[in-house]
Amino acid sequence: MTWPTNKASNQYTDSGQDRIADARAEINQNITNVNAIIDEFNISSPSDGDILQYSSSSGQWEQVSTTDISVAAGALLGVGAGEQLVTGNTFRKELSETFDPNSILTTSTYTFSLLAGNYIFEVNTTAFDEEESASIYNETDDTGLGSIASYNEIGTTGEGIYRGILGITITSTKSLSIRKTGATPTNRNQVFTIKIMKV
Repeated sequence: MTWPTNKASNQYTDSGQDRIADARAEINQNITNVNAIIDEFNISSPSDGDILQYSSSSGQWEQVSTTDISVAAGALLGVGAGEQLVTGNTFRKELSETFDPNSILTTSTYTFSLLAGNYIFEVNTTAFDEEESASIYNETDDTGLGSIASYNEIGTTGEGIYRGILGITITSTKSLSIRKTGATPTNRNQVFTIKIMKV
């Protein structure tokens, strides 16, 4: 569909002495324009709060319920002190769903699942003693996705800030885990929270 751009003239309609017969072309142009505008939209029985969204498949603007709009959704994933040995000094961390109003993740004791989409993971900034880095692991495909948090010492105090942010794209539902590798249990057992945003 194409939005009309050819405006009709009011040359023969703006004066009481104008003859309707002379305005025939302008009247026809206005009818053509109105029909093109009507064809540009696919609207039936709109509800309060509906919006218009263009569909390239139909070539029309269509009404969409606000409940069908894709918006950023978030959840909080708790990482606990418990752990499960994977191999050597690598462990899956204990997990808990602490806040998930949009139901974007499913958790078990040591894994969580996400649907296809783009995600941002951000670790809450927390002060800890010496701490091993944490990473996200794709259990479904048996591959690492990157570091989610690292330890940055403050001066020479032995305490530092644990922080990190990571963006990933998931093409289908995946089972994931949070992993740490380190020989010392005290450097693996700190508790923190990861904010997950689906964008």
